Amino acid sequence: GPAGYHEPGYLWKLKSPYIWGATSGFENINKVLAKRLYARKIILYTKKYLNILMIKFNKRIKKALEQSDIVVAATMSNKHIIESNFNCRRLEYFPENLMRLSKNDILSTEFIKEKYSNVKKLTILWIGNIEPRKMPNLLIDSLRCIKRKNIQVYCIGGGNNIIRDNCDLDFVTFINKIPRDEVEKYWKNAHLHIITSAHEANTTVLFEAMEHCVPTLTTDICGMHDIVKNNTGVKIPVDNYQNVTKAIAEKIDELAANPNKLYDMAF
Repeated sequence: GPAGYHEPGYLWKLKSPYIWGATSGFENINKVLAKRLYARKIILYTKKYLNILMIKFNKRIKKALEQSDIVVAATMSNKHIIESNFNCRRLEYFPENLMRLSKNDILSTEFIKEKYSNVKKLTILWIGNIEPRKMPNLLIDSLRCIKRKNIQVYCIGGGNNIIRDNCDLDFVTFINKIPRDEVEKYWKNAHLHIITSAHEANTTVLFEAMEHCVPTLTTDICGMHDIVKNNTGVKIPVDNYQNVTKAIAEKIDELAANPNKLYDMAF
């Protein structure tokens, strides 16, 4: 069945075995980070309240969920919301994104050792469309707090110019949207990947980081909460905006001073 829960379809009416998912979209934007969106607040807040109404009152969604033999939730947070609001016959969790690996693509142990053995400048990647939901302003606000000088940050993606125009950090380089194969060279040189999103399901870039054995530092919400483990990345609790920026900055400083910690995660 469809991935977005807003489009459940009517296949369950065929009275044949029917699995719906992996579905997401039940979860709303993180309310702590939503307060600091740099634009489009009205649109995102409108989506939030419409989402609440859909979950509570949309009969078509309720019927499709309750008549499905199995419903698969794309994230644990979506699973919890489904459990709280609907009576499903059977409910499972499985992410709708996976790593794409072949023997030729797996980075060798020697490559990982060499990349992290003598890190003179910590190379960090932030990849995504520059839009409010992905909170690039949280990244920049955090980077303003770091103390270490041996850091280079690349922000790759198209979108709004507000963040670019207001960033005066000389160690941050913005790169407009480029083909996927051109991003490959940045992955090969990267030591750390950062996600600052206020709302995601299972963002593809997280799995791309895993494919390249690059640890991820992320807000501890949405699909990132499920996928990033303590031995493969860093999850930053989201309690208030100032604490999040401070925690991200402190962790970057710590990893820049001790890149061997990243080696363990990458390995």
